[in-house]
Amino acid sequence: MQAKSAAPNADSSLVETLETPKALHWTLETYLNDLRAFRVAGWEKNVEYEPGRWASPLTAEFGIYEKFPIWMETTPQILLPALEPLGFSLSSTDVYREHRGGSLFLLPFDGGRSIVELCTLKNPIDPQCIPKRVDGGKIGSYTLSADFNGPWKDKYDHKEALLAMADAILAMGSYLLKAGHPTCMPHSSGWKRIKDYSRVVWNP
Repeated sequence: MQAKSAAPNADSSLVETLETPKALHWTLETYLNDLRAFRVAGWEKNVEYEPGRWASPLTAEFGIYEKFPIWMETTPQILLPALEPLGFSLSSTDVYREHRGGSLFLLPFDGGRSIVELCTLKNPIDPQCIPKRVDGGKIGSYTLSADFNGPWKDKYDHKEALLAMADAILAMGSYLLKAGHPTCMPHSSGWKRIKDYSRVVWNP
């Protein structure tokens, strides 16, 4: 998906709220709370994340875009049964035959509004690929990665796809928070603050 350019066309109060987060850094809980509040408030305008470049607030502020990843320290045997009551269904399995060397699970969410690719990793994610953790917390050995996508269709509504991805992230993230599995959202800082490591989500 490509972010579409757009001129501002609505009240700026929502964007101003997003630009002044309540916490100095995001945790999984505060990220989910802010994302849930955004879903309730609605999406009225795009955000300028660089001079002259505009994107959805879900992308600019929350980092949500095609292939949005969540890394976690758990197993499919634990995760998959817990996700089924939350709107995820197990579609099929396949095996990566390249560098990852793990199993790929395709998880449609809410009837296919969003598709999650859940991949087991033969080795933990390379520490050089993990963002800096500014709160001094422990970095987990992440061996499971969930990549969130829009629907697998030739044509679909860009806005609706991002909203569906946000709903899927809320569902899985809420489970991860409750279960306490070590988790990282490496792209959560958003395009507007892509180098702000305080907005990278960790749990715990």
